[in-house]
Amino acid sequence: MASSASRSSTARRWPAWTLVALLLSPAAAAAQDAAADGDGDIADIVVDSQTRILYPIALPDLLAKGEGKATREAAATAIDALRTDLAISGYFNQIPPKSFLHDWRSEGLAVASIKFKDWFNVGAQALVKGAASGKGGKVLLDLRLFKVDSGKRIKLNWEAKEVGRKQVRAEVHRFANEVVRHFTGEPGIFGSRMAYVRKVGNGNKAVFVMDHDGHRRRRISTTDTLNLLPGFSRNGGSIVYTSYAKGNPDLYLHRLGSKQAVALAAYKGMNVGGAFSPSGKTIAVTLSRDGNSEIYLLSASDGAIQKRLTNNWAIDSSPTWSPDGKRLAFVSDRSGTPQIYVMSASGGEAKRLTFQGTYNTTPEWSPKAGLIAFTARDERYKFDIFTVDAGSGQIKRLTQNQGNNEEPTWAPDGRYLAFTSTRTRGQKIWVMTADGQHQTCVTPDGSGYSTPSWGPAP
Repeated sequence: MASSASRSSTARRWPAWTLVALLLSPAAAAAQDAAADGDGDIADIVVDSQTRILYPIALPDLLAKGEGKATREAAATAIDALRTDLAISGYFNQIPPKSFLHDWRSEGLAVASIKFKDWFNVGAQALVKGAASGKGGKVLLDLRLFKVDSGKRIKLNWEAKEVGRKQVRAEVHRFANEVVRHFTGEPGIFGSRMAYVRKVGNGNKAVFVMDHDGHRRRRISTTDTLNLLPGFSRNGGSIVYTSYAKGNPDLYLHRLGSKQAVALAAYKGMNVGGAFSPSGKTIAVTLSRDGNSEIYLLSASDGAIQKRLTNNWAIDSSPTWSPDGKRLAFVSDRSGTPQIYVMSASGGEAKRLTFQGTYNTTPEWSPKAGLIAFTARDERYKFDIFTVDAGSGQIKRLTQNQGNNEEPTWAPDGRYLAFTSTRTRGQKIWVMTADGQHQTCVTPDGSGYSTPSWGPAP
């Protein structure tokens, strides 16, 4: 299970009675009751710019029915996936199982069998009950969400279903997405994937893909050399990365589902930092074919150069696309230090966006907002994650006093960021809410993780 570390000064856990008063007006409460009866949904978790209030939810172990150890393992996998997903979400305060005071295992899944008063007394406002029934190589998963104070089941766009044992976690992700949709109005990001780089011995690095929670890791680069800087396409079907497979830092394209990558761009010098346009037809990349690092546009189908966008004595690198594909942000030291600039995707004059600090790098444009996340080095020579508004230039700091934090990448829905951090032993990948108030490690084992790139679910 992923470990979590919420920033207690801002991610506040309120008593249940205070939470209800803060979140719900009488009209909203009535609307929520209607939603619990299946008459519609209501977004009843509110996150403002200052405080993230966590909604109290109880997640008891699933009941395991049939075929002994295999079914118990499926039930354990399911509840682990659910607890991890809702911890990552940053919307819920999970009631510790040790505080469950009554004999909840004697309850069933039907409303009439659940002792809602006992769940309310431990502070729960929501409850998930579930069961896993095993037969052959299949598992029947039955998961249900309840509103504790009204004692009603909340109807979700998800039904109990039979899945293969290896698909249990993926199916729980779909259920968790609907839980988040009920409370916020938008589905969760569970089941999405990240590409990343990790050391593999003898000085080599490989590109891997994993699920959002750190599970189902698989290596996609096949050469024992340096493989760097992966970038997901917006539709999640392809990844570009730079590889020294033939001695030069060339750009490779890997279509997920294929066995190996194909060389896409092998121009003289560097071919690095590939970023797919929102349409997926074009890739922005840094090339040094004339001896200096400049931003170019390449065809995503054959790597042919479509246009050179910068022509400056400085180093221009790390392009990232705006959500509408009309602009690019990038890093340049043309002002004397690395700063974030923005220009039209068709080229032309670049506008400097960051003026604070002397070392601002690795920009990543949010897919759904005018924010650009980036890494900055502060006056203590520590690296942290910031965002800058692409319109106003306003900057917000998201990490501080927790090691070095670098290389941000946005979730497909723009509500989360993944990044690398050295706050625990070694460099690991963490996920945080876009306001920085809730942060969770998704790779607690090992170290040496770098340059994550977040893509959608398959």
